[in-house]
Amino acid sequence: MSVLRNQIGAEGLTAVIKHLPGQYNKHELGSKTERAAYVTTILESKQRPFIWEYFHPGTIEIPRGEATYYDKKRRGPFQSIPVLCAFSMYFTSYGIQMRIPSEDPGRPIGALALAAAAVERGYFLHRSGDYVSSANEFSATNWLQATNVYIDKIKNNLTDDNWRAIFDALHRLQETRAYEAQVEAGMALEECEPLLPADPPTPPPA
Repeated sequence: MSVLRNQIGAEGLTAVIKHLPGQYNKHELGSKTERAAYVTTILESKQRPFIWEYFHPGTIEIPRGEATYYDKKRRGPFQSIPVLCAFSMYFTSYGIQMRIPSEDPGRPIGALALAAAAVERGYFLHRSGDYVSSANEFSATNWLQATNVYIDKIKNNLTDDNWRAIFDALHRLQETRAYEAQVEAGMALEECEPLLPADPPTPPPA
């Protein structure tokens, strides 16, 4: 379990490091002080904006005014890119097929909760406005309480439709990763497996 926890923790941090600059740019948060205030705001929000696919923060404010860049209300619990990246490590580590179990007892509630806690830790390590490596390991001692909070949220709030949406989002993430890996490997774009169906062929002139 500790190996899986470490893997999910590392992936959650990596995903936050990749994701945060885009958020900073959207808010025009140029200074370290502004970035620190932004991270503190989302960490203190009970809604946990960083776990949602879309989030409308309502009265939550950031240094340059209300966060208006979200164009939809809260939607997609546990479907943010960082959470999905961390959650995917559960399947990668154990070689488990990404298929939602039909019954509640088989659903990876603990792994999803660990993923959310790992992302929260990723933001926590940016609370100064920059990433600061610290002794705050993703251990049971440090993050068990936060993980248990997410376990309760998952058990009490996620519906069958929510679970299906999470696994659909996981599959889309994997498809995107595979495509990006092909491009990075230097394959010509026309040789890559397409993310979307190709445009229908143009009919011959009459």
